[in-house]
Amino acid sequence: MKIKFLLLSLLFIAVLHANAQTKRALVVAIGKYDFNKTKWRPINVDNDVLLIQEALRKQNFRDENMILLKDAAATRDAIGKAMDKLAKNSGPGDVVVIHFSTHGQQLEDDGSDEMDKLDEAIVPYDAVYNSNPVEFQKYAPGYFRDDLFGEKITAIRNSLGSKGDLLVLLDACHSGTGTRGPGTAVVRGANKPMVSNKFDLKKEGTKDEAGVFKESTKVKLNADAATYVVLSGAQAQELNWETIDENRKPVGSLSYAFSKAMSTLEGPTSYRTLFASIENIMREKSPKQKPVLEGDGTDRELFGGNYVKQKAYFTIIAAQSNNAAIEINAGTVSGLTQGSVVSFYPS
Repeated sequence: MKIKFLLLSLLFIAVLHANAQTKRALVVAIGKYDFNKTKWRPINVDNDVLLIQEALRKQNFRDENMILLKDAAATRDAIGKAMDKLAKNSGPGDVVVIHFSTHGQQLEDDGSDEMDKLDEAIVPYDAVYNSNPVEFQKYAPGYFRDDLFGEKITAIRNSLGSKGDLLVLLDACHSGTGTRGPGTAVVRGANKPMVSNKFDLKKEGTKDEAGVFKESTKVKLNADAATYVVLSGAQAQELNWETIDENRKPVGSLSYAFSKAMSTLEGPTSYRTLFASIENIMREKSPKQKPVLEGDGTDRELFGGNYVKQKAYFTIIAAQSNNAAIEINAGTVSGLTQGSVVSFYPS
């Protein structure tokens, strides 16, 4: 009898371990670029951070498992180390979300793997923009290229295993038109490509009409690696515009749409369905750009089927409430704006 009980206990522990899942996130948001030093103009990312973190918390992402690199903390080296940390700490079956709210930039391809002969890159806080071809070799190493990004992503996928989930959100711009938004509209990116004096514009390749993510060819992908999904705010050749929320505050268009979509989905759903909802929202809020869905896990259930359906009511955050003010776990994305009427009911 004791042996049978022991076996059942061990089996129960094994099942619990097999079903254990940790949700982790990395949020990189750079708004306070130092234009005098880097020639990158400041953008509005504060609300991006609030919306993304709120959306993830509602999906049971714990604060201790969310890394935030903001402004001066988001250097090229720090971003790489944070992604390495995710790969090291993540285990089979975990869920990882990586979000970028930054400028984006195109650079001369250093690996001959791009149709348009241009790499897409994230612009870290310490990256310097210089369009002089003679200075290319000096400043290009400061950017977080798609090739390096792919290597880090592959390592994370290997750690997650076949039952894990990886979602990447890129609220950045990689267009090389050199244009800017009219009036007060803010565009993320939009500087002309950085190329060397050996780059032949006449032999420039075909424009990439899709997204910006490239899978790694340097890091071996395990046979049981996790699938991945990348949501980009705009195609590689498009501008990525900021929009405004219900309180007229500036916010990244993809960040807004993702947060809004996550608050309205009905139960377990696929990444493709999530993307369709994001498309509909962005069609209204930022019609000049077309978001992109990439990856081999687009028809997989969101977060491995562990999507938390949002309740039709909100709860009070007791630790942050007092006799003078009450804070609840909802905001503008949930439809609460200045002037909204809220009723209180006993639990």
